Amino acid sequence: MKKVILFLSFLVIANVVNAESWLIVNKQTQEILSLSNEDDAQIPDSNYEKIIILEDLKDIELQYHPTNYKYKNDKFIVNIQKISDEALAQEEAEEINQEEKEVIEWLRDYGITELRKGGKVFNKIKKSDE
Repeated sequence: MKKVILFLSFLVIANVVNAESWLIVNKQTQEILSLSNEDDAQIPDSNYEKIIILEDLKDIELQYHPTNYKYKNDKFIVNIQKISDEALAQEEAEEINQEEKEVIEWLRDYGITELRKGGKVFNKIKKSDE
């Protein structure tokens, strides 16, 4: 029984010791390029550095994707500008998508109208206003 307790204690201690995460951070801006629980990331160039955090990745609670943070003074700081830029880009993409849907709908209706003028009979397809 003592061996089992000793073995379980060893496993708990080993898990705590192995609780590390690796950050790739821009040296100048402190923006995070990647966050991983394995030391597998490649540093893209000399503008970046690898930082070891003595905390397991699953224990790091972030509201946004890690690339939306800066890492300063051993703290994760939300990069508001980046999040704002991404929100604006997403909003613009949604507007473009809506306009494209309207164009496609108009082209579909126009095509049906023109084909009907040419004598084409549609049994299943209808225009959006029918």
